[in-house]
Amino acid sequence: MKRLLAMGGSDLRLTARDPMLLFMAAAPSLLLIMFAYGVPEAAVWLRVRSIWNAEPFYPIIAASVMLLIPLLPGTMAGLLMLDEKDEGLLQVYAVTPLGKGGYFAYRLSIPAAISVCYGAVAAIVARGMANHSFAPEAVGAAVLMVAVQAAITALCIAGFASNKVEGLAMSKLTALPVITPILLLLPEPWQIAAWPVPAYWTAKTLELAMRGDAPVTLSAAAGVVVHAVWGYALFRYFVRKSA
Repeated sequence: MKRLLAMGGSDLRLTARDPMLLFMAAAPSLLLIMFAYGVPEAAVWLRVRSIWNAEPFYPIIAASVMLLIPLLPGTMAGLLMLDEKDEGLLQVYAVTPLGKGGYFAYRLSIPAAISVCYGAVAAIVARGMANHSFAPEAVGAAVLMVAVQAAITALCIAGFASNKVEGLAMSKLTALPVITPILLLLPEPWQIAAWPVPAYWTAKTLELAMRGDAPVTLSAAAGVVVHAVWGYALFRYFVRKSA
């Protein structure tokens, strides 16, 4: 416990000193404020002036916001893990009471927990935009998926990058899932090609929940399975590479 508290204090100090990490920590709050207040106000402004009716696209906007949420804490965790791997700290943690298992649990659970909190708020806002009740399994699955997505982001950066410069480049690649909601505009048969992509299921589940469509339970279950498979595979890869 003392080791975990020490790591938490060190992370807070490092975040406070690094402007980029500080922005990443604050950005989800700003994003949710814009989503909750900016999007409805902009939609009203556009509709009143007969420019564009944004309401049919609320599910795509909500899905994009939901996918942005895990990207930021996941990137922070991935860059920290990359630094610690480069400095040989993983081997140090392995011989401490914390152990590698405790280290991985700490590093991946923090971004996941942050994503759960922000994801729950985003789901509440999306529910208000939909003007009807969400299926409970849809909300739970979407929040669980963004939590795993945060871990996937961290493991991609820490596992595939060799240094912090490569880590920053990799963080841009891990942002690509944010454009996944665009695929929801395609006819259903064409969306099959996106089934292996974890972010697709987050977007699809949220879209079905907001539109009140029936197959939301199947989509939620498929999304959880796909996220779990990707998360496990990337975790095993990172462990082998760090051994």
